[in-house]
Amino acid sequence: MTIISYWVKIFHLLFVLPTLSLLLIISFPASIFSQDLQLPPIALELSENFSGKFCVSISEGNTANIASEQAAKQIVRNLIFSPTLNEIMALPKEDLVTSISTNIYEQCGDKIDIPQEELNLSLLKIAERDRQGSEPKPFNPFGIV
Repeated sequence: MTIISYWVKIFHLLFVLPTLSLLLIISFPASIFSQDLQLPPIALELSENFSGKFCVSISEGNTANIASEQAAKQIVRNLIFSPTLNEIMALPKEDLVTSISTNIYEQCGDKIDIPQEELNLSLLKIAERDRQGSEPKPFNPFGIV
């Protein structure tokens, strides 16, 4: 009788708690455990356009770095006089790069010869380089500081 009462006492530790924990983990969506990107529609459109241009360049036989440069030049050329430029520049570049690389890997990931993390770093370098030239500089007439 003591063995049975012992098993009844620890049954919840051996079976119920692990099962309940497993069910809780499975029932929550994966976005709770990963970075959930909440980008505005203009950023999602930019991400789709960039990844489309990138994949076209990759299909033409270019490397990932060349495809990134070409897609960035085409996107920047279209955004120079766009009224949404300030909104896009205000977005967190890490979130935008993550969205772009995810789209790229969904569209043409099998044709790319670098891992997604390396692509993220490459795109971040391009974003930082392009944003440096667009930072507002104080007006200094005649070089007066």
